[in-house]
Amino acid sequence: MLNLSLPIIFAVISLVMLSMQRKRQKMGRKIRNEIQTTLSASLEARAIYLYNCYTSISSKKIEHDKYLDVGCGYGVNSSIFGRDFKDVVCLDLSAKNLEECRRRISSKSNKILSLVRGDAQSLPFKRESFDLVSAFSLIEHVPDKREMLKELLRVLKEDGELVLQFPNKYFFMELHTGLPAYFLIPSFIKPWFLRKIGYEGLLEINIPTIREIKKLIEDLGVSGEIKKTKVIYPIETIPRGLRWIYTILKRLKVLNLVPLGWMVCIKKSKEQKGTA
Repeated sequence: MLNLSLPIIFAVISLVMLSMQRKRQKMGRKIRNEIQTTLSASLEARAIYLYNCYTSISSKKIEHDKYLDVGCGYGVNSSIFGRDFKDVVCLDLSAKNLEECRRRISSKSNKILSLVRGDAQSLPFKRESFDLVSAFSLIEHVPDKREMLKELLRVLKEDGELVLQFPNKYFFMELHTGLPAYFLIPSFIKPWFLRKIGYEGLLEINIPTIREIKKLIEDLGVSGEIKKTKVIYPIETIPRGLRWIYTILKRLKVLNLVPLGWMVCIKKSKEQKGTA
């Protein structure tokens, strides 16, 4: 009975949400705008926090020769994670992002910087080229996650590390738009519901779980060390209108149970000659 009633309950929830469409759209636009404004203003603080997350789970035994940031965006994470590397390569689909990346990193260092326009699912690099490979807030946007992971691991050197960061699929709010309890909406209702409220772009986003990431890596034949850590951003990276509830959730340690996101670090072992 419970299995039958759950879809009905979720359908009723969706209809109630739809009946409040105008009010919710206005509120949703406000929250979405605040998320984007806060994100833009706090990119460096966010990157430093993510770097600290990485160092907490890294083996700290990799060479600091070549670093690749896939889906580099404006290069904020590339700049922070690549600061100890001699050679930094930034890859993105957007030429505009790459130009901003050039301005940001070139103005801060004399290191070798290469900008490449390309796709995470088909990397234009030789096998085992990089000591560290990263992809931040990217994998949920990529259609073929297995192919992306295969490519990232292919270009990673033996004993190198792959770092992935992505949102928590089961967080209370959909972090791209601010929609509450989005994960509760049944998949068969989502296309209709999102079109009705003007968020059909969310249909192109598919957030993986930690378990799914591990399964994909195992299927690729990687038996190296896999570590994870929770992503709980500092308060200054949170939109002002949401800081009060965020502070309460943090003090109650709810975010320890349901974090905003995850970071995974994969150490590629020397035995993985045939990987990817």
